[in-house]
Amino acid sequence: MERSYSLNEFARRNAIGLTTVRGEIKAGRLAARKIGRRTIIAAEDAKAWRERLPKVPAASPTPGRPKRTSEAPAL
Repeated sequence: MERSYSLNEFARRNAIGLTTVRGEIKAGRLAARKIGRRTIIAAEDAKAWRERLPKVPAASPTPGRPKRTSEAPAL
């Protein structure tokens, strides 16, 4: 039997808010299914949603800016 998640469980497992989960469903980016009054997200739909998230490019240092030091300036 395939795993499924309640909206609360999905939000908690993905470290996002319930409002975000509902927004993703409403926008059509996250598939959800109804079982009676309950709304669930199938494991395959959760995986597909995570795989479609945009990747964050690696940060590159800004040229010309001095490095910060942890020392306080001398007075």
